[in-house]
Amino acid sequence: MSAPDNDYQENILEKYRSRVIFMPTPQGKFQRAKNLIFPHSLYNQIKEAAIRFHIDTIHCLTEDPYIAAIVKKLMKRFEMFYTVHDLEKHEIHYKNRLHEYWFEWSHRMKVRKLMHLIDNLVTSSKVQYGQLRDRYPEKNIYYHPFPSLLTKNIVEGDRCVPEIMAEKNYFLFFGRIEKYKGIDLLYNVFKNSHDLQQEKLIIAGKGDVYFDYEPLANVVLINRFIHDNEIKDLFEKAKCVIFPYISATQSGVFSFCFYFKKKIIASDVPFFREFQGETGLSFFDVTDPLSLEREIRDFLEKEKNSQVEIGNHSYERLYGQETLKKSLLKLYI
Repeated sequence: MSAPDNDYQENILEKYRSRVIFMPTPQGKFQRAKNLIFPHSLYNQIKEAAIRFHIDTIHCLTEDPYIAAIVKKLMKRFEMFYTVHDLEKHEIHYKNRLHEYWFEWSHRMKVRKLMHLIDNLVTSSKVQYGQLRDRYPEKNIYYHPFPSLLTKNIVEGDRCVPEIMAEKNYFLFFGRIEKYKGIDLLYNVFKNSHDLQQEKLIIAGKGDVYFDYEPLANVVLINRFIHDNEIKDLFEKAKCVIFPYISATQSGVFSFCFYFKKKIIASDVPFFREFQGETGLSFFDVTDPLSLEREIRDFLEKEKNSQVEIGNHSYERLYGQETLKKSLLKLYI
């Protein structure tokens, strides 16, 4: 499912593209609503692809609510796998009551339906693996390491982020702006700490700014979709990446940090703790904003004394293609 601002064709090796069918994501509220209720064209495309490529297994890798209306029909023809991203709902900022009702129906309810019906559930969180086994003892529960989000366009990135052309050595938050990611906590630390007002924070990602935000001299908000060919510039000029998440089941942005060898400061939620022991990674108590400030101060002190530890060789060990390939094959064979 590809969208104009996120075309997956670019990320498929050219020699494999003839074996892939790219379906356009419905654009516009009416079309999205129609496809959530009557996704007949999606079902027909899946069936045609199955006949053409002799497919007998379907793995839903994302929380795709469009599949929910046809999942029973699909289960009659295919072995189904479903990757569970969030067993429990994250903190969400609703624009109004109508938005809340729409999200609960169009997304959460359909995700719960997929988890309930599909017998093969997959996760990339060790904590969630245990939770799924407890909740669904009759189902097949599988774990594999979280895939890297790195693409060729990211590795070969040739575009500078125009909003920060002159900036470097900054602290970075990267990702879609969501309430559960605790961006307000990070913003307020840089706003209220006198010492940190001398440091630059870049918040880069599209989304509804749910907290009281006012422009600050030391904070740059880039509230738009960041294209793959800009990510290299964004990360290479950062000195530290911060994950202030209130809750997290898994995060693909970690793979960027390990690839670009960036220091990470993360909240002590269970998923991030799974990486404990990796060099260049430190944690703060998510219930204590002063804990985040202390970790940032500690990083600055170590930077001043040239004592910052950055992870080496972790990317291939954690995100290597062979590791992921072996894990996925165990699911299907």
